[in-house]
Formats: sequence, structure tokens, C-alpha cells
Amino acid sequence: MVSRGLSSWIAKMSRDGSRGVTAAADVDSLLDVGLYSISDAARILTDALSSKVSTVNLRRWRHGRKDTIRDYTAVIESQQLRIAERDTIKFLELIELMTVAAMRSESVSMRDIRDAYANARQQFGDYPFATKQYSLLGHDIFVQKAASGGAMVEMASLNRAFELIVQPLLRDIVIYEGDSPIEIAPLGKERSVVLNPERSFGSPINRETGVPTYALYGMSKAGEPINRIAAWYRVSESGVQDAIDYEARLVKAT
Repeated sequence: MVSRGLSSWIAKMSRDGSRGVTAAADVDSLLDVGLYSISDAARILTDALSSKVSTVNLRRWRHGRKDTIRDYTAVIESQQLRIAERDTIKFLELIELMTVAAMRSESVSMRDIRDAYANARQQFGDYPFATKQYSLLGHDIFVQKAASGGAMVEMASLNRAFELIVQPLLRDIVIYEGDSPIEIAPLGKERSVVLNPERSFGSPINRETGVPTYALYGMSKAGEPINRIAAWYRVSESGVQDAIDYEARLVKAT
């Protein structure tokens, strides 16, 4: 289950006012950006990468950290946002963090990732790691930076991570409209589960109907057969199976 709690909180605050939100923006501006708790984001990214992504690292990559041993500088540009006392991630940040996690899974140094992000931001603007241009042209940034005597020194590792993980990941599961990502299809674009920031606050749903995947999964766990779930929610049987598959994967990613 992802974002059900945040969804209910945002819906309530839309009715009652913005109490419970700590951010520069008001509640109305959050209704179509997709919202994820840190723990939900960690599960989504762990599943997408088939590699553990911790909540500690997500917080560090977003906001940096100071401790008694060393300071950690944030990797991505991120606004502090808390909803219902929980640190909250937006849809575009989720994709950027997926890119960072993919690079780290190939042991790319934090120095090189920060360097890559800074250069990508100069070239592509806000949320550069989420843009379609980055998914297509990110490799060129590394080459140009190295050629100009820049600070990125682990070119082999950086290129390997981009070509083998980052680029395929963004191409295979992120759906773009122009240069901007509009959906994540975590099981692949040919299947029916999507995370769309303009629908259900970005929580996983059936693409055709908008039915939350946790609802379909919950009925299955309660013992209802797929054909009855499909008839009840007016979702195709394959759509029900996709929802069950994805929610089961999220459970394993916990």
C-alpha cells in the first residue's frame, strides 16, 4: 500500500484548511504533484531497482545531513515538505531519487552524482534527473564535463550506471509528455498499473479505471477470486492481476 494515508490527509485539508502542512506552498498547489511518504518512496524505488533503497539515504540525498563525523551535502534540489508530521516527497523528486539510487547501485561516487546533477540542472533546468532530455542525453554531459577538465573523475562507473541502469529504467517505466514525466508504469508500459501525480495523489492505480491497486489486492488477500474482483470494480481480469502482482512486490520491498 502506498500513499493512502497521505491521500486522505490531503483530501481532509482541502476541506478544512492547510493545518498539518509545513511548506512554502498551500494545499491547493499540492493536489496534482503526487505525494509520497519517505517509507512509501523507499518501497517504490526498492522494487523498481530490485535493490534496497533506505529511507536514511533518501533523506540524505534530499536534504543533506550534519553529524559528528562528517557533513553530507544534498544531491538534488528539494523543498522541505511535511504532511501529517511526515517528510513527504513529490512525484518529480521521486523520479530524481530513482536516478540517484540507480547510480549508487553501481557504486558511482556521491561527488560524481552531485557533479552530474549540477551540470544537468544548468542544461535542463529544474528537476533535471526527471526530464526526458536527461534520459536521452545524460551521457553527453559526462563526456563534455570530462573533456573540459571537470571534476567528474569516475567516468567508467558513471557511464556504466547511466547506460545499463538509469537510461533503460527511465525509458522503460517512465512515461513522458514532451520533456516532462507524467506517469510511472512500475511493471512496464504494457501493463496497467501507473503512478500518476494528477490521479489519486500519485498512488498506484489501475490506468483505465483509477481503482487503487491496494483495493484490488486487499480483496484478493481476503479470498475473493480474480473474476469476481474484476466484475465488482469493473476492471479487467488482467488489470486485477497486475494490481495483485505490484502490491505483492511492494510488500517484499518493505
